Amino acid sequence: MRYFMVLFLALMLLSCGEDVQIRSNTNWKAEVNDRIIFGYGNMSINLPDENVKVVIQNTTKHGYIELVITPSNIFGTTETYRTANPLDKIVMER
Repeated sequence: MRYFMVLFLALMLLSCGEDVQIRSNTNWKAEVNDRIIFGYGNMSINLPDENVKVVIQNTTKHGYIELVITPSNIFGTTETYRTANPLDKIVMER
């Protein structure tokens, strides 16, 4: 039983990174660590644990964008960012 607990804790600590969900009802453009992604609607991305920069914005004058960041381990909390104005950007940097 002790071996199982040690293995479980090691796996939880090794599950690094963050799952990022882009939720939108319009076209958008995202820059993730200098990689540019164009999309429409919802999309999921897995990010590394360190040195992450995400910039996302609408490419139209209507609609919304929401960025939901969920850590891949049990020790973090989910963060949600939402644009108040369709022309606003969401910038998340770690």
